Amino acid sequence: MDEFDVYGEKLNTILLEEANLLSVILEKQRAIRNCVNNKEWVSLEQRLDEIFNLSGSFQELEKQREQHFAEIASLTGVTETGEQGFYTFIRAFSPRLREDILRNFRTIRQDLVISRIENNSLDRYIASATALLKGLFEDVVPQRRNKIYSRRGTIAAREPDSLIFNQSL
Repeated sequence: MDEFDVYGEKLNTILLEEANLLSVILEKQRAIRNCVNNKEWVSLEQRLDEIFNLSGSFQELEKQREQHFAEIASLTGVTETGEQGFYTFIRAFSPRLREDILRNFRTIRQDLVISRIENNSLDRYIASATALLKGLFEDVVPQRRNKIYSRRGTIAAREPDSLIFNQSL
């Protein structure tokens, strides 16, 4: 085992933990999409709380990885930052360890792309649903921005600020 392989093993462990955590996050994102499709709002809130907690754990792992990257970069003398620096300093590891690190790194990148796609599709759904509801409420109860005043200077017609339904639609 090379002297740098000790650092590589720790890096690989962090990357493996991140990859495992991301796979759990992806499962929760799929569950969120199913909750929205099936209109299971209570379950949706639970899944959102779970994802919030998992994302905090992922951020902590990411900080550890960045610190470890910086430590390895300083030991190997690599001055490049980001992805270029990563590919430069992993050359110091043994071939077997390098393959493991690269596999985990690629898995993380792939899962992050999938997660971004899931988030974007949910954001688009929410934006379109919000626009639809705003349009419906504007048609049903138009909210005038200008106020109409009487001769005495008081507001003549009071506009409703909210709308309450007594039954589910």
